[in-house]
Formats: sequence, structure tokens, C-alpha cells
Amino acid sequence: MVYVSKMTGKLTGIAGINTNPLSNQFCKTMSKRQNSICNKCYSCKMLHTSRISCIPCFERNSVELSTNNIEIPKIKDKFSNVRFHAHGELINEQHFKNFIKIATAYPNKTFTLFTKRVAIVSNVLNKIDKPNNLIIVYSNPIIDKPMLDIPTHFDKVFNVVTNTTNFKINCGAKSCATCLNCFDKNKDSIIIEKLK
Repeated sequence: MVYVSKMTGKLTGIAGINTNPLSNQFCKTMSKRQNSICNKCYSCKMLHTSRISCIPCFERNSVELSTNNIEIPKIKDKFSNVRFHAHGELINEQHFKNFIKIATAYPNKTFTLFTKRVAIVSNVLNKIDKPNNLIIVYSNPIIDKPMLDIPTHFDKVFNVVTNTTNFKINCGAKSCATCLNCFDKNKDSIIIEKLK
């Protein structure tokens, strides 16, 4: 069964379905790139320290979501927004198809997927329709080079900068559940956060 996390910190009030970046080959490769946000991965740091107890659940999700025939998880009614991958990244096309199955099963909830895996998203969405309640955010891997063009099939781009002088920061709220910039298609499509 896919494990649904009750998120904390700035994601309090939002449910999460996460996977393990420590075992994800894409994450391991990206973490070695010096100019990549993955080189400064908050998730890996947390899983080595304060969230070490989450590793078994996230690893089970990695295994189950990357294979066929998942059991749709129960997401409590109190959560109207669900984040795919506050921790982790898409592993393969089946993983993304399973996220689509989950979103389709809950048409009254909004699901937001953060991913850098453009090819996986494109390969799947060139064959099947994206549910209306799924928002796909391209997580720009390069620090200090904000993207203003949104890739095909994506709804938003999330950028990270170190110098805020030249950029309008529109992420940095203490509560994602209050801001909802990433969880509302009608809000900003280009999102910029200062590197923490």
C-alpha cells in the first residue's frame, strides 16, 4: 500500500506521497552536479538526520509506485491538496502513470507534482490525458538561471535563486497551505524562491 505522509513545516495541512531520493539513480546523478539544486538537496539532508525514520516508508513507495497494479491509497478527507514528491523524484514512466491513477481516483482534490523528468512526463502524456486536478511543476535544476518558458505538458516552473536583487520572489511563505501558489492553476506560473 502506498504510504501517504502528513507533511510538516511549511507543508503542514497538505498530504504528501513521497519516494526515497537516496535510492533513486536520477537523484544520485543530479546530486553530483555542482550548479544543480539537487547538489543542495534538503530531502537527502533530512533523510540522513531528522527524517531518517521515513526512509522505509519512502523506499516502499519507490518500489510500489515504479511497478504496475498499485492499490490506490486512502487520502483523508481533511486534505484537499496533495503534493507528489516533497521528497523524491519520478523513477520511471509507470511511476508517473500511478500518480495519474491516484489523482484520477480523487477528482475533488488537487495534486501537484514537482519533477525534473520532462521526458517521462512527455512520453506518458503524449499517449494519455492528464487529469484536470493534476498540476505539474517543472523543478528547474539550475540555480540562479530562472526559466520563464514552461515545458510542454507542464503548468508551472519552480526556480531557485541566491541573489534576490534581480528577481521577484513569490515563494517563501511560511505556509504552503495558505499560499497555494503551486496548488492553484490560476496563480503564478513562474515561481521563484530564494535558496535556503
